[in-house]
Amino acid sequence: MQTIKNKKEEINYNKDQSLDSITEYIERCFKIYPFESYYSHIHSYLNRPNMNILEMGCGNGFLSFWLEKKTKRTIYGTDISKEFVNTAHVYGNAHGYQSQFILMDIENSGLKPYSFDLIIMLDALHHFPDTGYVLKEIYRSLKNNGVFIIFEPNPFNPWIMYNRIRRKIDKEEWGFEHEKMFSKRHYINSFKSMGFDIVESKTIRYIPKRTIDERKYLFQFDGLLSKIPIINSFGFATFICARKR
Repeated sequence: MQTIKNKKEEINYNKDQSLDSITEYIERCFKIYPFESYYSHIHSYLNRPNMNILEMGCGNGFLSFWLEKKTKRTIYGTDISKEFVNTAHVYGNAHGYQSQFILMDIENSGLKPYSFDLIIMLDALHHFPDTGYVLKEIYRSLKNNGVFIIFEPNPFNPWIMYNRIRRKIDKEEWGFEHEKMFSKRHYINSFKSMGFDIVESKTIRYIPKRTIDERKYLFQFDGLLSKIPIINSFGFATFICARKR
């Protein structure tokens, strides 16, 4: 579980930032995150009507907003930071979004069992040093046959490895002290031990987003690279889709 120190780091991360700076950050995320690439992997799990969808660890809500715009669905988001949740509310109301955001500590979430058809986490699970209790809460909150999806940084991606080593050498601050990137195998084993069946697991995004944005024909080629076994270990992100038994 997270320690009190871990939680304080997460809670205070966004503190005292102005609404203008948060708005600028959210809109920058719309541009820099490869949402179309992510969506190409999850759209088939969003095809049922009246789905209840939750984003855990939603931060400022930029993924929830993007998904709402793309799917015309209301997304629910939770985060431990009051400032994140408040700014997500303010930004959403100001721009006509319907998605709802709730202040929540996953350790004591209070979510009702069998509440959601799909739970998604984007670059959030590695913020928990012990993922076991998070997965237990997610499993409890999903409906039978509900789906859990993660996108996580892949620690074996050469560019990510290079930057982690460089930051250690240069002693640059990066993220939180308690963050830990896990391998795809680690996540798969953790999911299975909690009772999930693995539907899909692979690394994705081999070509940088800016390059793909400039040359749209590379988008399909990027997807084909994930089917090559040797290359499949080195994508920028780990994608795993698991289903509750």
